[in-house]
Amino acid sequence: MIDDRCNQHREALPLYLYGALPPPRRDEISAHLSTCPGCSAAADRLRQWQEQIREASRVDPPPSFWQDYRRTLRGRIPEKRNRFAKRFGRFEWTSRPAFVAMMGLLLVGAVALWLTPKPHSTQRLVPVVEHPEAAETLDLVQNLGMFENLTLLEEMDALEESDTGLETERTVE
Repeated sequence: MIDDRCNQHREALPLYLYGALPPPRRDEISAHLSTCPGCSAAADRLRQWQEQIREASRVDPPPSFWQDYRRTLRGRIPEKRNRFAKRFGRFEWTSRPAFVAMMGLLLVGAVALWLTPKPHSTQRLVPVVEHPEAAETLDLVQNLGMFENLTLLEEMDALEESDTGLETERTVE
């Protein structure tokens, strides 16, 4: 007759057989197995299954298995290709030229973008050089811009010096 204690012990049998139970619980199940023939028979069946699983995992498949396996896989590859062709149509003959055309357009677009003059580029100003007075004026304007930038830098430098001077005065006081 199976009671609740037998059910509890049978649930713990796999852990018992793998040695994954703490010692007090393991000793309790060992004592129960020595007195209960039903649980002892269940433990024996589990041991046999455990041994069969170990033996099955050691068996290497014969070489013919791998040959059949490869043949089966090779047979499935065309099936997958045919399913793809049915869904999306056959565009094997158009895929390479379309890819090449797309890459060509991308390359032409990149070169065109690279060669277009930039807003601050000197390439726009090349026609102005044909007139010497305009070229001199342009040089003068560019030099004035440089002088303005230098003036700003000098002012910033003076401000920094005055700030450091104030800090040194504060530290001295």
